Amino acid sequence: MQSKKYYGPKPIIYEDAKTYYDSPEYPVNSSNEQAFVPGGMLLAWLIKRDLISRYFKKENQNFIKDFQQGKISGPKIYKSWGGRLTSFMLNFKGNQFLEYYLQEGPVNYFKDYEKYLLKGLDNIFEISDTQQNYKIAESFLDQRFKEWQRKTRKWWEFWKLF
Repeated sequence: MQSKKYYGPKPIIYEDAKTYYDSPEYPVNSSNEQAFVPGGMLLAWLIKRDLISRYFKKENQNFIKDFQQGKISGPKIYKSWGGRLTSFMLNFKGNQFLEYYLQEGPVNYFKDYEKYLLKGLDNIFEISDTQQNYKIAESFLDQRFKEWQRKTRKWWEFWKLF
């Protein structure tokens, strides 16, 4: 049986680890595994905050269960998806937030990632996939998400300020 061809919209690719390790700027002494850490920490936060699509939940039931039990980290799930974070993996609110937070500007995930996690390291690919580093990322991601919600809140939703 021949599979059906998909003609729908193409997903937005928010993050792609391959762009790092294929880049001439990627540190020679870093393993390719390090390219999955920035996007993987972001994906972990999106899973934890339930900003992922039903499709992604269905396709990753076991990975998500293992993640919630602390058996695997976000970068491991991210790597299993080829190191790509796409719009198909997120729900409506998750997509809206990433469209805001991953764009170039004064508030940006990668600027925050460097600001809070780089401390004393030469480049972002030296940041380890640890629970301690994830907690730091989780903290600034929560802060930026709250800021974004305040900016996008409708005036009649005043009760959500508290």
